[in-house]
Amino acid sequence: MVGKSAHGSQDTNLDAAVMVKLASLFAVVDNWMLIPHTVQLHYFQYRFGDSHMLRRIISVLAIIAVAELSYGQGTGRGFADPMSWQTLRDRLVLIAPSASQLEHMAIVHDQYLASMEDLRTSTLGSYLDETKGMGPFGVSDPDKASRIESMAKQIRREIATYDDALFTSLSAIVGDAQQHGLDRARQRRTRDRLRRGTSGLMIFGGDSAATLVIEPRDIIDWATLDDDIASVLDADLTAWEDHYTALLTQHDVAAHKGLASMTKALSTIRSIESNMSGTQQPSPEDIQSIMGVYQDAQQQAAEFTQPVVARLKNHGLNGLSGFASTLDSADGLALVKAALAGQRMRDRVASVSRRLRAADLTSEQQVVLRDILESWNRDAAELILEHQRAEWLDAEENSMQFVEAAGDGMQFQMPQSEHASAVRKAWNTRHDHTIDALNSIAPDAISVDAERDYASSGNRTARTASSSSVMIIGSSSSADSDDGHQGSIVVSSSVSAGDGFPAGMLGSGQTLPAITQKTAEALSNDLSLDTETHERLVQLQITHDTARSELESAELSKRKAIKNEAKTKMDSGEPIDQMQLAMIFMEPISSDGLDELDAAFFDGAEQLTQQPERVSPWRQARQRQRLLGGGGMLSMSMSIMDVPDDRWKVDLLGLVESSDLSVDDHIAARTVLGPWHADATALVEEYAALQAQVDEAMHKMMTSNTANSGGAINIDMTAAMDVEASRGKMMARREAIAELNQDTIDAILEATEGSEAIRRGWLVAAFPNVAEDDAFISIYSQALSLDDLTDEQRSTIGVSQLEHEAEWWQAAEAMVTAITTAAKSTESDSEQAFYAAQRIRQELDRMTFSRRETALKRLQSLRSVLTEAQLARAKGLLDPMQPQQLALPF
Repeated sequence: MVGKSAHGSQDTNLDAAVMVKLASLFAVVDNWMLIPHTVQLHYFQYRFGDSHMLRRIISVLAIIAVAELSYGQGTGRGFADPMSWQTLRDRLVLIAPSASQLEHMAIVHDQYLASMEDLRTSTLGSYLDETKGMGPFGVSDPDKASRIESMAKQIRREIATYDDALFTSLSAIVGDAQQHGLDRARQRRTRDRLRRGTSGLMIFGGDSAATLVIEPRDIIDWATLDDDIASVLDADLTAWEDHYTALLTQHDVAAHKGLASMTKALSTIRSIESNMSGTQQPSPEDIQSIMGVYQDAQQQAAEFTQPVVARLKNHGLNGLSGFASTLDSADGLALVKAALAGQRMRDRVASVSRRLRAADLTSEQQVVLRDILESWNRDAAELILEHQRAEWLDAEENSMQFVEAAGDGMQFQMPQSEHASAVRKAWNTRHDHTIDALNSIAPDAISVDAERDYASSGNRTARTASSSSVMIIGSSSSADSDDGHQGSIVVSSSVSAGDGFPAGMLGSGQTLPAITQKTAEALSNDLSLDTETHERLVQLQITHDTARSELESAELSKRKAIKNEAKTKMDSGEPIDQMQLAMIFMEPISSDGLDELDAAFFDGAEQLTQQPERVSPWRQARQRQRLLGGGGMLSMSMSIMDVPDDRWKVDLLGLVESSDLSVDDHIAARTVLGPWHADATALVEEYAALQAQVDEAMHKMMTSNTANSGGAINIDMTAAMDVEASRGKMMARREAIAELNQDTIDAILEATEGSEAIRRGWLVAAFPNVAEDDAFISIYSQALSLDDLTDEQRSTIGVSQLEHEAEWWQAAEAMVTAITTAAKSTESDSEQAFYAAQRIRQELDRMTFSRRETALKRLQSLRSVLTEAQLARAKGLLDPMQPQQLALPF
């Protein structure tokens, strides 16, 4: 049986709306953005001030044009994170350490973390100071860039030294029978480290996540295998992993040779741009020159890297095929699906077979069912592997290409897909044949939907047959801090859209917030309505919500018709304008018609009270909610990339009304809020208007001529300047809203004598991922809910919970202070401002990691308080899932 990997990296491509938003943004957002698995573009975006915006655009576009699906197929940021306690313990699960061993291991791990902390604050700190957070790409002098790269190599060597020391200490704790499992964990850490050792490269082609982050040992559920199968599989995996590590080592060497080519290219770029005017649009010749430099550097780097990348691809897929054949067919298919999670092809076989099993089948029918599934599982596994090979081949043969620079813009040709389409068609044929065979077993026993849907799960890309492709910008995430690149922005310019367009585009789309029953209840309380009048207000809310749902349903029907029309065109080979489609699907579903519905609700509420003026704050709150909830190209991207500071988003009325306050404190808070409503609403309206201007300019800046030019993307640089101008004003309004909210919440806290309810609610709402909900608390509650605890156990658990809560929120307060202090600092030099922001993000990342490690170690001690039987009833008191990290670029 194959279980879900806790550590396998997965690429989560965002839907079409996000695709267009971010694809437009890469040229203009003054923030760091990461191309495939953290290629860092911040050098180009922060090297110049606003007067050099066009130079930034050219440089970024040059990288986009040559990046393809680049950067070593999954290689992460330049320096590996410390190995967390959760990761270490999960890596060692196969050796089944005893409680005593785990206790000693925790002490050794604490010593390891202390060493890594010293490295981070000393050597790594010096490296960041030297490079201003931009690595070797931040300098124009090739000699200095070489010295910086030498510093980076030294840091990686030190990390390897600390890792080796950790595992050497662990080796002294475990027994002889456990040494093999420990060696496997040590080598896995080596591979994780190598995947993080070539930061900043943008020189490789091929699919990313599936090449270097294939770790079958994590996915296989060893406990369900018999001893003979497990022994054979372990031996095969051990040999495969040894060679895998050797190939990654070769890749690391080749990648750093490629890095030298890119560093030299950047020096040349900076020489070219130094001769440009900061206020005039660059000439087509300048653009062509920059593009040529990058293309030459790409070709030189490919000579180093492509051979070893090809070996890695073959090794990964051949290994998966062999391991799958060792397992039974169902587990083999599950292994391949889990290892290549990005290969999401339609598969109704499992659901249909479940319905058949639930039917009253004869023994003969059951045999036929088993035979059909056995054949399908084997074929499906090989087709998934073949589809991955085909996508890599498409990426090698067809990359995003710069076409020309002329007039006010540039044009790029999007990649085409042929090989993956052929495999997709083979899959569809094999799949439909299997469904027909299953239906024929007992046609009267089950009812099967005959529609051949092309559903995909999550926000992944539906890769089906088509002649055109799209640029996908998505989010990479992983459950493991050592493997994944949580929160990173990744760009895949060689992902085929196939038989459709990104799957998320076929879904429901974004909806604006509803007026909920909770809102109606709060408004009723505020208006002091009696029971009968309260019911009338609730009915108004129900009427509003019903009408809103009908609006959304009608819009969904329209979008479904558009989707079906587009699919029909694509099935017939007729090209479609994918970007125009994305523009349609990016609009919130319920935007049209809500004005009238909202007005009807609040007008009705005013008629229910003798104090209609008390409804006004709620009406304004709803207006702010909609204006901020509608999204927008730029604001969505900034939410992903910015330091987690959402003070500008918080609606203080909702915060006050949802807080558990005394009557006096509630009156005091609402009194402070009185003048805030009009000021906040005015600022939000200005912000939304500027956001609309930015969106309109972005629509003009990046257009698609798919139907007329074979899939070309046009960049209008005049429109890009309009984006830049509006963006600056938009950010100023955002800062003004945040400042107004902060001053108002400070006044509320003073008026309510520091109400803990409001203060905690403010922190959670204003600083996401920092003052986040504490997932550990439910685990303490789970332990305390056991009915056979002794008094001593209950007291120990209670004290541990109090200590945990105090330290958790103390750390949150410290992180909030770091954010707010940073927000108040201003730097006129954009490069210095960028570096200051990166330093803050580094500190937040360090504090987040430290807080979690402390909580994990305390939880480990908590488990030892319970007996084995109690721990089993508490389901092991499992660690909370790994939260999304800030994904620093170093």
